[in-house]
Amino acid sequence: MILMMENKKPKKVYLAGSFDFMHHGHINLIQKAKQFGDLTIAVTTDKTVMSYKRLPLLSYEERKKVLENIQGVKEVVPHEPLDYVPNLLKYKPDYVIHGDDLRKSKPKVYARIIETLAAWGGEFIEVPYTKGVSSTKIRKLLHETGKNNSSQRRKRLKRFMSATNLTRFCAAKSQRTAVAIEESFIPKENIKKEFDGIWLKSNSKNNISFNESDTNKTADLNLIHSVIKSTTKPIVVELDSSKIEHISLQSQILSTMGVSGICLNDSDHERLRQTIALSKHATRDDSFSNFVGIQLNDDSNHQTILQKINDYIMSGADGVVINSKVSDKEKIRNFATEFQKQEFTVPMLLNCNESQNFSETEIKELGAKVIVHPASSKENILQQLQATFN
Repeated sequence: MILMMENKKPKKVYLAGSFDFMHHGHINLIQKAKQFGDLTIAVTTDKTVMSYKRLPLLSYEERKKVLENIQGVKEVVPHEPLDYVPNLLKYKPDYVIHGDDLRKSKPKVYARIIETLAAWGGEFIEVPYTKGVSSTKIRKLLHETGKNNSSQRRKRLKRFMSATNLTRFCAAKSQRTAVAIEESFIPKENIKKEFDGIWLKSNSKNNISFNESDTNKTADLNLIHSVIKSTTKPIVVELDSSKIEHISLQSQILSTMGVSGICLNDSDHERLRQTIALSKHATRDDSFSNFVGIQLNDDSNHQTILQKINDYIMSGADGVVINSKVSDKEKIRNFATEFQKQEFTVPMLLNCNESQNFSETEIKELGAKVIVHPASSKENILQQLQATFN
């Protein structure tokens, strides 16, 4: 007589996390989780992580690929938004695995998970954290030892712009100011609010230049190098584009150093258009951004500016930086409205002067994807942070 054995359906197990800087603590958690059944790991997307801490070093796709290649992981899915409930309702796991800190650190999140699981008899299982290791500690160690990969750093700007509604830069003309931008933050709703990048300008009256005849060449190169060595945030360099024959080499050097992009400024429309095209061709790297600066004055003809912007986009510009010199915020709003009507394929970046303080709400209403704040001291940087997050 043949006995028919009943095939029991494996239990569904759910584990969520950012999983940046994979370490043995993560492996311990995964090994424990897969003992309960078929393991689904939900990886927080870049946008989700940015809602409560810094952008991960590895992109969502990179972290997902790592986890997919770990034995015993059945499926890797996105964890977005930060709230557990939408994914729990979608996958209805029998078990949710988490470290043993959630009950105390985020009691409301814990309560929502328990309440949701109760609807189908699911269980919440706490696993003790592995002592002495964390992704935050690894990130800090990498920064302190200066192991900052230039390729990864260059890519971070476009990742920021994809993961957030607004990317915040602060201008710097010295290493000291750049370090202050790197380290400054304000606490808001239990989250550290900080600038996302450094907008580097020359100490001289002109933009940064590598031209052989420029007496500031060495100082500018030293400035860029020192800022790269002492910070981790994305860097955009305002570059002198008056010497069109040098632009290809300049762009290649900055891209190799780990700079995320350049902003080209030139009053000569045709020369600037050609410069953009040459820089775009020289880098051939989607992670390197070629921005173009447009000066907006009180008496500027908006239609003329918009036509120039269209020409620059056709030449390869990845974004348009509005260098605002107007005295009235309302004039900036009017231009921003006209810009949005054009449905350009590239974002608008707003470079404010010292007299213009836009709140985060106002900036989003303008349609700007990036805001560049002026700064001259650490105290001023903190004031700019307070202004933009109010």
